[in-house]
Parts: sequence; C-alpha cells; structure tokens
Amino acid sequence: MDDYKFGITTTDSDVASEYGVSSDTVVLFKKFDEGRADMTESLDNAEEVTKFVSANSLPLLVDFNHETAQKIFSGEIKNHLLLFLSPKSDEYASQKETATTIAKDYKGKVRLQPVLSLVKMLLTFSDLGSFREH
Repeated sequence: MDDYKFGITTTDSDVASEYGVSSDTVVLFKKFDEGRADMTESLDNAEEVTKFVSANSLPLLVDFNHETAQKIFSGEIKNHLLLFLSPKSDEYASQKETATTIAKDYKGKVRLQPVLSLVKMLLTFSDLGSFREH
C-alpha cells in the first residue's frame, strides 16, 4: 500500500461532490479499464481495503514483462492464468476481448496474465537474462 498516493475528504466537500461521492467510500482512480473503482462496504476492515486496492491497482490485462512481474506476482491475487498470445495473430483482437471478459468475471480471484513474448517470460524467470548483456 506504500506505493499509492491517496487523499481523504468529507462527503460534504467540493471534491466529493465533483466525483459523485455522497457516502463513505474508498475511490481508486486509475488511468486504465473503467477509470475508477469504488468500495462502499467493509471500509473499517483494513484487510478488505487492501484486497480492494490490490485487485484494482493493475489493468485487467497487463503485458507480462520484467517491469510488471514484481507487481503481478507480489499482489494479493495468488492464482494466475498465463495466456500466450501473439499480437501478430489474426485472432489477437478477439482473444484479447474474450480474455478481458473472463478477467472481469474473475476479478480479485484469478489474474489472467497475457504473455506476448515467450522469450520475455523465460528471460525474466531464469538466469538466461544475464546473457543479454554479454
């Protein structure tokens, strides 16, 4: 949770009014998917708030690579389904759309993880990555 910026306001403030918040709510603003996620229940439960932030802090589908691996696998979601997809495939758009639908249905329970390059994945999880510099 240390990686997230946050603010606190009251429901009678201009900020709450501007964003349509009329009762106690945790609002997570994001630059992907639906743009924001609201939590209105169990706000006094730190574990539930942590799960909510974790489940909503990454896009439904984020390309697996060296930079994203740590965030993906260190989160609260421990079940992952790796999808080996090729953006060059004629079926890529429909596969991505299907994966997004499934990811929405299982949000917070299973993370669907597209792997657009098998080479990237192998380099990330093996000692082979050290050979890149030689």
